[in-house]
Amino acid sequence: MRCSHGRSSLVVGRYKDAEALTVLFQDGVKGLEVKGKVDGEWIGVKPIPNAYIINVGDIIKVWSNDKYESVEHRVVANSEKERFSIPFFFLPSM
Repeated sequence: MRCSHGRSSLVVGRYKDAEALTVLFQDGVKGLEVKGKVDGEWIGVKPIPNAYIINVGDIIKVWSNDKYESVEHRVVANSEKERFSIPFFFLPSM
């Protein structure tokens, strides 16, 4: 999605992953943000070349008895560059 008004805008509103795990490959363009647990501020996730991001989902939170927590996150667009990402959602059958 290209942002046409010259500043960052929200592309995907804040949410937590409901599935067990999300494996995300993203290009070098920033856009993913996570919500800080202590202060609630949004923190940009710096893309690391050839790395994957693993998001723990709500199912893992339940299975681990809250040892692992699903993190609230969102995606912000930038008018300077297009951002591409490839997610894989792991949702085992119960």
